[in-house]
Amino acid sequence: MTERYDFSRAVTDGKYNYIRYFMPHRPRGRDSRYSYQVQANWRAYEAAYEAGNTNEIQSQFYQPKPLEQFFDTEADPWQVDNLVEQPASKARVRSLSEELDRWILETRDVGLIPVLDWAIPSASSMMPLPYFLSGERWVEDGK
Repeated sequence: MTERYDFSRAVTDGKYNYIRYFMPHRPRGRDSRYSYQVQANWRAYEAAYEAGNTNEIQSQFYQPKPLEQFFDTEADPWQVDNLVEQPASKARVRSLSEELDRWILETRDVGLIPVLDWAIPSASSMMPLPYFLSGERWVEDGK
């Protein structure tokens, strides 16, 4: 979905897949105009959804996402049955959520920083943040 910003992260232990959505209000299938303009099946799918002709699973493509999802990929390889609220899943969900937090901090994941904040306005162009922070002189096009 290149026309809009969305942000999620996932972690797996090989059997279970934990996904966290930082922008759950953004449906998976809205605002991807390119696909709707080029592929007739996308337009037909959206029309079917709007007419109420899609089932619960198909409709998820056009609905807000949950904050978290948790799947048993061996029992549910298509990742349809979200187990995040199941009492039996709580300990593993917590463990994978903590692992995801650790990974985000360890890798200094900057996904929550909008792309425009990675550049600092200069007189004639945008200066990449690493140059701004390093104190090096920014030279563009030999100027």
